[in-house]
Amino acid sequence: YKITKAHSLPPEIVEALGTEHYLSWIIEDTSKPKDHPLRFGNLFVTYYSGGANLVPHTPDVCYLGSGYQPIKPHETMEVVLPNLTDRFPKVPLRTLTFGKTAVFDRSELSVVYTFGCNGEFAADRERIRFLINQARNKYAYFCKVEVNYSGASREQTLEGAKELFNVILPLLMKDHWPDFEAAEREAGAST
Repeated sequence: YKITKAHSLPPEIVEALGTEHYLSWIIEDTSKPKDHPLRFGNLFVTYYSGGANLVPHTPDVCYLGSGYQPIKPHETMEVVLPNLTDRFPKVPLRTLTFGKTAVFDRSELSVVYTFGCNGEFAADRERIRFLINQARNKYAYFCKVEVNYSGASREQTLEGAKELFNVILPLLMKDHWPDFEAAEREAGAST
């Protein structure tokens, strides 16, 4: 994979997200043929830490504000990501498919996402709220990792997400997300 373009979001979008810790990249899978629908993907990652009042933003809600409508049932499934199986035999991924109609155009877009939260993976807002609001936790963080592929079918998007997440999630865990268990152990030892 290589980054072909990094986007900066407008200030009003950043304010609505509630975090300045994000990346919005167009990524290229150079192993795919030039005309393959999974050659280019839109990767969007947001990171939050701090208190219990954090709001998990999800495409389920955010895409509706952009004029998209769900055209297929949303689906959450547990998938095997080989690079994570030592700690996580399966990771929950949520797949959504939206449609948008203009005067002379109709587009369809599928999105796949998951959250890393307090040392676990989750794919829905309620689970994130539960994890960040546990009384025993001194700290809390969550990070949404989302991808879509313009022109790809729902099934292709899910396959592309599995391939990408198998690479990107271990990198995020190793290089960017806190070691939540170690932080909680240290916090417990100091109280």
